[in-house]
Amino acid sequence: AVCMREMVGEEKTLVREEFDLPGKLGVGDVLSASATAGPCELAGGNGRIGVSGRMEVRVLHRPAEAGNALVTTVHELPFELSMDARMDEGSQMQATAEVIDVMADSIENEKSRTLRVEAQVRIRLVRCRQEEIEVVSDLYSLKGPVLEPVTEILSVHTDERPLHARQSTRIQAVLPQDAPPIGTLLAAFARPTITAASPAGRRLDTEGIMQITLIYLPQDSDIPHAVHTREP
Repeated sequence: AVCMREMVGEEKTLVREEFDLPGKLGVGDVLSASATAGPCELAGGNGRIGVSGRMEVRVLHRPAEAGNALVTTVHELPFELSMDARMDEGSQMQATAEVIDVMADSIENEKSRTLRVEAQVRIRLVRCRQEEIEVVSDLYSLKGPVLEPVTEILSVHTDERPLHARQSTRIQAVLPQDAPPIGTLLAAFARPTITAASPAGRRLDTEGIMQITLIYLPQDSDIPHAVHTREP
């Protein structure tokens, strides 16, 4: 039994949303924005399939007063799209979403700021149809029992189920020897990369490297300094 995958369709949708930023955050203009899309949910009927999900948007803001730390805010945006497709019996539909562009800006009000986010999401719909294939049904020999068939078990891709996990951790980053001492920390960014994975019963143990970037004001200096380090 094998899983036959075929592309059903691909479409894009534009999502817009506004968020109120409290005045106590002390933020100014938007410096940058990034977004990642989460898992999708499917709902079908009458020849159309609805795809819905949520994306997480991270926005980096300039401080309202010089010398203060940069501020990062996290926001969730829902997205949904309807595509022409039919859910057949014996087949399984899967959808993946990817954020291909995101823009953000903010407008100052009397006591707060309004953050405007616009993101474009690309959604791919794939049909996974399970089929049974018979490789060998019989063997024939014209010279007596001289055939000695050798059998081998082959592992095939029969199904795919994504799993999502979240874990909090604490990492101590070691600064290079030539890095100036930290005065005021402005921003920190971390990106994990998985280097190995091994099954342990009903669990999957993973190892990797955390790429860390620190942006800070050194002691007795107003010029920002950036440090890049990799920690296991």
